Amino acid sequence: MTARARLRAVAARYGYELSLALLLLVVLAAHLAISETPRDARVFDEAYYVPAARDLITGIATNVEHPPLAKGLIALSILAFGDRGIAWRLPSILFGTVAILLLYLLTRRLADKKTALLAAFLLSFESLWFVHASIAMLDVVAVTLGLAALLLLVRGEWVWTGAVVGLAMLAKETMAVLVVVAAAYAALQCPPGASARRTAREAGAVLFFVGVAAFVVFMAGLQIYDSGYDAFPTAFAHVARMVRHNRAIAAPAFSDAVHPWQWFSGFTPSGYYVTSTATGNDLKRTYVQYMGQPNLVVVLLIWLALPFSMPLVKARDPNAMLHVVLFLVSWAFFAAVAFARITYPYYMLALIPSLCVLVAVFLSRLPRAVILTCCVGVVLWFLAWFPVNLLAYAH
Repeated sequence: MTARARLRAVAARYGYELSLALLLLVVLAAHLAISETPRDARVFDEAYYVPAARDLITGIATNVEHPPLAKGLIALSILAFGDRGIAWRLPSILFGTVAILLLYLLTRRLADKKTALLAAFLLSFESLWFVHASIAMLDVVAVTLGLAALLLLVRGEWVWTGAVVGLAMLAKETMAVLVVVAAAYAALQCPPGASARRTAREAGAVLFFVGVAAFVVFMAGLQIYDSGYDAFPTAFAHVARMVRHNRAIAAPAFSDAVHPWQWFSGFTPSGYYVTSTATGNDLKRTYVQYMGQPNLVVVLLIWLALPFSMPLVKARDPNAMLHVVLFLVSWAFFAAVAFARITYPYYMLALIPSLCVLVAVFLSRLPRAVILTCCVGVVLWFLAWFPVNLLAYAH
C-alpha cells in the first residue's frame, strides 16, 4: 500500500475524529491568542469574579451570592500562572473547549458522527459561547459540567449524573434545572403505550437518584467552602442568602430588558468591553469588541430545527428527545424567572449546546451545498463579531 493510500485509509476511518481534533486546536488557539486582551482591564463581570478569586486566595469570602467552584478555579489559575489576564480566563477557555468535545461525544452516542461533528462545529463558532469561553465568568464552566452530566445520564449512571449536576450547580446554581431535564428524558424514553403509572415510576426514580446526588454534592461543597472561609454557619444559611439576593433583583419593565422570548429573534447586543480610536476625519477603528451577541446564523435556524425535531421525538429518537427536552425545559425556566427578576441574554448559554445539536440534526438532512453555505455563514458571522480586530492591530 502506498503512502497516499495509507493516508486515504486513515482519513476514511478517522476522518471525523481528525476533523474534531483540528477544530479543537483552532478554537483553543483563537482563545489563547486573545487571552491577554485586554491586558490590564476586566471584561464584563470579570469585575466581580476576578476580585472574588483574589479574595479566595487570601482567605476572604466575597461574592457569596454565587457558588464558589468557578471562582475557585480562577483562583487556582492565578496561583499557578500569576495574576494576569490569561490566568483569569484560562478555566473558561479550557472548559469552553472541552464542551465542544463533550457535545461531540454526547451526540455521537445518540446519533451519528456527521451530526456530532456538525454540532461541535456550530458550538465552536457560536459567538456568544466563544466570548464567554474567553472571559472569567461562571456560565461556561457550569454548562460544560452539565454536558458531562448528560453524557453520564444517557449511559444510565443516575447517581454519577446527579453528582456531576451538583458540581455544575457549585459553578452556577441554575444548573439544578438538569434534574428536571433528567426526569423528563426518562419519561419520554418509556415505550409507546406505557401506562401513566409506569412512566411516572421511571421518571420518579431518575428524579430521586439524580436529585438526591445533586443535592448532596451541592450542599457538601457549599459546607466545605462555608466552613473553610467562615462564611456561613451552615450551607442552608448560604442557600438562603443566595435566594434573598435573587429576590432583591427586580424584574424590569418588559420594554427595558431582553427577555427569553426575544433570544431567538435577534436583539441589540450588549457591549461587554469595547475600545476604539480615531484614525482621522472622525473615523473610528474598533480594536477590542467583546459583545453579548449570539451567532444569528445558528440561532435563527432553531425556528426550523425545533419543529423538524418534534416528529423525531414522537418516534422516540433519543438524541432529539434529550435536546428538545433540555432546550424547552431550560427556556421555560428562564421565561418563568423573567417575571420575578431580570434575565440577561447570556443566560441562553445553558441552551446553546442543545440548540447547536438540533440545528445540526436539521442541517444534516439537507444537501451538502446547503450545509456548506450555512457553515460559511456561521464562520463569517463569527469573524465579524470576533472579540479582537486583528486587522486593526496590524496597522
